[in-house]
Amino acid sequence: MSSILIISPEPWDGHCVSKHHYALELARRGHKVLFHGPPEASGCMWLEPAADTLGDITVLHGPRVSRGLRFLPAPLRRALEARWLEQVEVLVGEPIDVIWSFENSRFFDMSFAGERLKIYQQVDLNQDFHPAQAAISADIAIALNAFIATRLRSLGVEKPIHLVSHGLSIETNAAPIPDLPQDRTNAAYIGNLGIRYLDVDAFAEVVHMHSSRVLFHLFGRFDENMPLRQALEGQDNVIWYGWQAPQTVYQYLRAMDIGMVLYRTSMGHAQLSNSHK
Repeated sequence: MSSILIISPEPWDGHCVSKHHYALELARRGHKVLFHGPPEASGCMWLEPAADTLGDITVLHGPRVSRGLRFLPAPLRRALEARWLEQVEVLVGEPIDVIWSFENSRFFDMSFAGERLKIYQQVDLNQDFHPAQAAISADIAIALNAFIATRLRSLGVEKPIHLVSHGLSIETNAAPIPDLPQDRTNAAYIGNLGIRYLDVDAFAEVVHMHSSRVLFHLFGRFDENMPLRQALEGQDNVIWYGWQAPQTVYQYLRAMDIGMVLYRTSMGHAQLSNSHK
Protein backbone atom coordinates (compact mmCIF):
# COMPACT_ATOMS: atom_id res chain seq x y z
CA MET A 1 0.00 0.00 0.00
CA SER A 2 1.04 3.62 -0.56
CA SER A 3 1.83 6.53 1.71
CA ILE A 4 -0.25 9.49 0.47
CA LEU A 5 0.03 13.17 1.36
CA ILE A 6 -3.23 15.07 0.77
CA ILE A 7 -2.85 18.86 0.55
CA SER A 8 -6.16 20.59 1.27
CA PRO A 9 -7.37 24.19 1.48
CA GLU A 10 -9.67 23.09 4.34
CA PRO A 11 -8.48 21.81 7.73
CA TRP A 12 -9.31 18.46 9.27
CA ASP A 13 -11.85 19.73 11.77
CA GLY A 14 -14.72 17.26 11.67
CA HIS A 15 -16.56 18.97 8.81
CA CYS A 16 -16.15 16.54 5.93
CA VAL A 17 -16.02 17.76 2.34
CA SER A 18 -14.61 16.00 -0.70
CA LYS A 19 -10.95 16.09 0.41
CA HIS A 20 -11.81 14.45 3.70
CA HIS A 21 -13.92 11.77 2.06
CA TYR A 22 -11.07 10.89 -0.29
CA ALA A 23 -8.76 10.60 2.72
CA LEU A 24 -11.22 8.36 4.54
CA GLU A 25 -11.75 6.10 1.54
CA LEU A 26 -8.02 5.80 0.84
CA ALA A 27 -7.41 4.86 4.46
CA ARG A 28 -10.27 2.37 4.38
CA ARG A 29 -8.53 0.70 1.44
CA GLY A 30 -5.37 0.27 3.48
CA HIS A 31 -3.26 3.26 2.45
CA LYS A 32 -1.44 5.49 4.93
CA VAL A 33 -2.84 9.00 4.63
CA LEU A 34 -1.20 12.21 5.78
CA PHE A 35 -3.66 15.13 5.65
CA HIS A 36 -2.23 18.66 5.50
CA GLY A 37 -4.65 21.60 5.76
CA PRO A 38 -3.98 25.36 5.69
CA PRO A 39 -0.82 26.75 7.33
CA GLU A 40 -1.07 27.47 11.05
CA ALA A 41 0.56 29.91 13.44
CA SER A 42 2.65 27.23 15.16
CA GLY A 43 6.38 27.48 14.65
CA CYS A 44 7.02 23.83 13.87
CA MET A 45 5.44 20.84 12.19
CA TRP A 46 3.69 18.24 14.32
CA LEU A 47 1.47 15.21 13.80
CA GLU A 48 -1.93 14.36 15.24
CA PRO A 49 -3.84 11.10 14.72
CA ALA A 50 -7.21 11.78 13.10
CA ALA A 51 -9.90 10.92 15.63
CA ASP A 52 -12.76 8.49 15.06
CA THR A 53 -11.62 7.19 11.68
CA LEU A 54 -11.21 3.72 10.29
CA GLY A 55 -7.72 3.31 8.87
CA ASP A 56 -4.42 5.12 9.13
CA ILE A 57 -4.96 8.90 8.86
CA THR A 58 -2.60 11.42 10.42
CA VAL A 59 -3.08 15.19 10.37
CA LEU A 60 0.01 17.24 9.59
CA HIS A 61 0.03 20.63 11.32
CA GLY A 62 2.55 23.36 10.69
CA PRO A 63 3.35 26.88 9.45
CA ARG A 64 3.77 28.01 5.88
CA VAL A 65 6.91 26.83 4.11
CA SER A 66 8.35 30.36 3.93
CA ARG A 67 7.01 33.88 4.08
CA GLY A 68 6.60 35.50 0.66
CA LEU A 69 7.23 32.18 -1.07
CA ARG A 70 5.14 33.05 -4.14
CA PHE A 71 7.34 36.08 -4.82
CA LEU A 72 10.57 34.07 -4.98
CA PRO A 73 12.11 32.81 -8.26
CA ALA A 74 10.56 29.49 -9.28
CA PRO A 75 13.75 27.39 -8.79
CA LEU A 76 14.20 28.72 -5.24
CA ARG A 77 10.52 28.21 -4.43
CA ARG A 78 10.62 24.61 -5.63
CA ALA A 79 13.84 23.96 -3.69
CA LEU A 80 12.28 25.24 -0.45
CA GLU A 81 9.13 23.16 -1.00
CA ALA A 82 11.23 20.07 -1.79
CA ARG A 83 13.17 20.58 1.43
CA TRP A 84 9.87 20.96 3.30
CA LEU A 85 8.69 17.64 1.85
CA GLU A 86 11.90 15.94 2.95
CA GLN A 87 11.34 17.29 6.47
CA VAL A 88 7.83 15.87 6.43
CA GLU A 89 9.19 12.46 5.48
CA VAL A 90 11.70 12.62 8.34
CA LEU A 91 8.86 13.56 10.72
CA VAL A 92 6.64 10.64 9.66
CA GLY A 93 9.60 8.27 9.43
CA GLU A 94 9.00 6.97 5.91
CA PRO A 95 8.97 8.13 2.29
CA ILE A 96 5.80 9.55 0.76
CA ASP A 97 4.73 7.87 -2.46
CA VAL A 98 1.90 10.13 -3.65
CA ILE A 99 1.18 13.86 -3.41
CA TRP A 100 -2.55 14.45 -3.92
CA SER A 101 -3.31 18.17 -3.98
CA PHE A 102 -6.66 19.97 -3.97
CA GLU A 103 -4.80 23.31 -3.77
CA ASN A 104 -3.57 25.77 -6.36
CA SER A 105 -2.64 28.63 -4.05
CA ARG A 106 0.15 26.66 -2.29
CA PHE A 107 2.42 23.98 -3.79
CA PHE A 108 0.92 24.83 -7.17
CA ASP A 109 4.08 23.85 -9.03
CA MET A 110 3.95 20.17 -8.19
CA SER A 111 7.34 19.45 -9.71
CA PHE A 112 8.73 20.15 -6.21
CA ALA A 113 7.66 16.54 -5.43
CA GLY A 114 10.18 15.08 -7.88
CA GLU A 115 9.53 11.51 -9.02
CA ARG A 116 6.66 10.89 -6.60
CA LEU A 117 3.23 10.40 -8.18
CA LYS A 118 1.59 13.83 -8.35
CA ILE A 119 -2.20 14.23 -8.57
CA TYR A 120 -3.96 17.58 -8.90
CA GLN A 121 -7.72 17.57 -8.31
CA GLN A 122 -9.88 20.66 -8.57
CA VAL A 123 -13.36 20.49 -7.08
CA ASP A 124 -14.21 24.21 -6.90
CA LEU A 125 -14.24 26.59 -9.86
CA ASN A 126 -13.41 29.53 -7.58
CA GLN A 127 -10.16 27.84 -6.49
CA ASP A 128 -8.48 29.96 -9.14
CA PHE A 129 -4.99 31.05 -8.09
CA HIS A 130 -2.62 28.95 -10.24
CA PRO A 131 -4.84 26.14 -11.62
CA ALA A 132 -3.05 25.75 -14.96
CA GLN A 133 0.40 25.38 -13.43
CA ALA A 134 -0.93 22.88 -10.90
CA ALA A 135 -2.55 20.76 -13.63
CA ILE A 136 0.41 20.96 -16.02
CA SER A 137 2.99 20.01 -13.36
CA ALA A 138 0.93 17.06 -12.08
CA ASP A 139 1.10 13.55 -13.48
CA ILE A 140 -2.70 13.25 -13.28
CA ALA A 141 -5.19 16.14 -13.51
CA ILE A 142 -8.76 15.67 -12.28
CA ALA A 143 -11.73 18.07 -12.56
CA LEU A 144 -15.05 17.79 -10.76
CA ASN A 145 -17.10 18.94 -13.74
CA ALA A 146 -16.94 20.13 -17.34
CA PHE A 147 -16.84 23.80 -16.32
CA ILE A 148 -13.58 23.28 -14.44
CA ALA A 149 -12.12 21.15 -17.23
CA THR A 150 -13.02 23.83 -19.80
CA ARG A 151 -11.42 26.49 -17.63
CA LEU A 152 -8.19 24.48 -17.38
CA ARG A 153 -8.09 23.87 -21.12
CA SER A 154 -8.65 27.58 -21.79
CA LEU A 155 -5.54 28.26 -19.69
CA GLY A 156 -3.40 26.01 -21.87
CA VAL A 157 -3.62 22.62 -20.16
CA GLU A 158 -3.23 20.14 -23.02
CA LYS A 159 -2.88 16.88 -21.09
CA PRO A 160 -5.94 14.67 -20.48
CA ILE A 161 -8.22 16.02 -17.75
CA HIS A 162 -10.20 13.29 -16.02
CA LEU A 163 -13.76 14.12 -14.94
CA VAL A 164 -14.59 12.66 -11.53
CA SER A 165 -17.83 13.97 -10.03
CA HIS A 166 -19.02 13.75 -6.44
CA GLY A 167 -19.88 10.29 -5.12
CA LEU A 168 -21.80 8.68 -2.31
CA SER A 169 -20.33 6.71 0.57
CA ILE A 170 -22.90 4.36 2.09
CA GLU A 171 -22.41 3.29 5.70
CA THR A 172 -23.34 -0.38 5.84
CA ASN A 173 -23.06 -0.52 9.65
CA ALA A 174 -24.82 2.74 10.43
CA ALA A 175 -27.36 3.32 13.20
CA PRO A 176 -31.07 2.60 12.77
CA ILE A 177 -33.18 4.96 10.69
CA PRO A 178 -34.67 7.73 12.89
CA ASP A 179 -38.37 7.58 13.67
CA LEU A 180 -39.70 10.82 12.18
CA PRO A 181 -43.25 12.20 12.49
CA GLN A 182 -45.56 10.59 9.95
CA ASP A 183 -48.37 13.14 10.09
CA ARG A 184 -46.39 15.55 7.92
CA THR A 185 -44.03 15.34 4.95
CA ASN A 186 -40.37 15.40 6.01
CA ALA A 187 -38.01 17.54 3.89
CA ALA A 188 -34.25 17.92 4.41
CA TYR A 189 -31.70 20.55 3.47
CA ILE A 190 -28.03 19.70 4.07
CA GLY A 191 -25.01 21.95 3.75
CA ASN A 192 -23.73 25.45 4.36
CA LEU A 193 -26.74 27.34 5.73
CA GLY A 194 -24.95 30.65 5.30
CA ILE A 195 -23.66 30.24 1.75
CA ARG A 196 -24.25 33.34 -0.33
CA TYR A 197 -25.81 31.33 -3.17
CA LEU A 198 -28.67 30.13 -0.97
CA ASP A 199 -32.02 31.59 -2.07
CA VAL A 200 -33.21 32.70 1.35
CA ASP A 201 -36.40 34.36 0.06
CA ALA A 202 -37.53 31.24 -1.81
CA PHE A 203 -36.59 29.07 1.17
CA ALA A 204 -38.67 31.18 3.56
CA GLU A 205 -41.60 31.25 1.14
CA VAL A 206 -41.64 27.46 0.86
CA VAL A 207 -41.44 27.02 4.64
CA HIS A 208 -44.25 29.52 5.29
CA MET A 209 -46.51 28.12 2.54
CA HIS A 210 -46.32 24.61 4.00
CA SER A 211 -46.25 25.38 7.70
CA SER A 212 -48.90 22.79 8.56
CA ARG A 213 -47.99 20.08 6.04
CA VAL A 214 -44.19 19.88 5.88
CA LEU A 215 -41.51 19.53 8.57
CA PHE A 216 -38.19 20.96 7.41
CA HIS A 217 -34.99 19.37 8.77
CA LEU A 218 -31.91 21.62 8.35
CA PHE A 219 -28.44 20.08 8.74
CA GLY A 220 -25.35 22.28 8.89
CA ARG A 221 -23.59 24.79 11.09
CA PHE A 222 -25.49 28.02 11.71
CA ASP A 223 -25.48 31.11 13.87
CA GLU A 224 -28.17 33.57 14.90
CA ASN A 225 -27.00 36.23 12.44
CA MET A 226 -27.38 34.14 9.29
CA PRO A 227 -30.07 35.48 6.93
CA LEU A 228 -31.79 32.08 6.73
CA ARG A 229 -31.89 31.74 10.53
CA GLN A 230 -33.45 35.18 10.83
CA ALA A 231 -35.91 34.59 7.97
CA LEU A 232 -37.19 31.38 9.62
CA GLU A 233 -37.22 32.65 13.19
CA GLY A 234 -40.16 31.31 15.15
CA GLN A 235 -41.19 28.72 12.55
CA ASP A 236 -42.28 25.62 14.46
CA ASN A 237 -42.09 23.46 11.32
CA VAL A 238 -38.28 23.85 11.14
CA ILE A 239 -35.75 21.74 13.06
CA TRP A 240 -32.15 23.02 13.25
CA TYR A 241 -29.76 20.11 13.79
CA GLY A 242 -26.47 21.97 13.43
CA TRP A 243 -23.45 19.97 12.25
CA GLN A 244 -23.94 16.21 12.32
CA ALA A 245 -21.60 13.35 11.43
CA PRO A 246 -21.99 12.08 7.85
CA GLN A 247 -23.20 8.70 9.12
CA THR A 248 -25.99 10.41 11.07
CA VAL A 249 -27.02 12.56 8.11
CA TYR A 250 -27.11 9.48 5.90
CA GLN A 251 -29.53 7.74 8.25
CA TYR A 252 -31.78 10.78 8.43
CA LEU A 253 -31.82 11.03 4.65
CA ARG A 254 -33.12 7.48 4.43
CA ALA A 255 -36.17 8.60 6.43
CA MET A 256 -36.89 11.76 4.43
CA ASP A 257 -39.56 12.24 1.79
CA ILE A 258 -37.87 15.20 0.07
CA GLY A 259 -34.30 16.45 -0.37
CA MET A 260 -33.96 20.16 -1.11
CA VAL A 261 -31.52 22.29 -3.12
CA LEU A 262 -32.38 25.99 -3.21
CA TYR A 263 -29.65 28.00 -4.92
CA ARG A 264 -29.75 31.28 -6.84
CA THR A 265 -28.06 29.85 -9.90
CA SER A 266 -28.04 33.25 -11.60
CA MET A 267 -25.20 34.17 -9.21
CA GLY A 268 -22.91 31.37 -10.35
CA HIS A 269 -24.31 28.51 -12.37
CA ALA A 270 -20.85 27.10 -13.19
CA GLN A 271 -19.71 27.25 -9.56
CA LEU A 272 -22.89 25.46 -8.40
CA SER A 273 -22.89 22.69 -11.01
CA ASN A 274 -22.56 19.08 -9.86
CA SER A 275 -23.58 19.83 -6.30
CA HIS A 276 -22.69 16.99 -3.94
CA LYS A 277 -26.27 17.18 -2.69
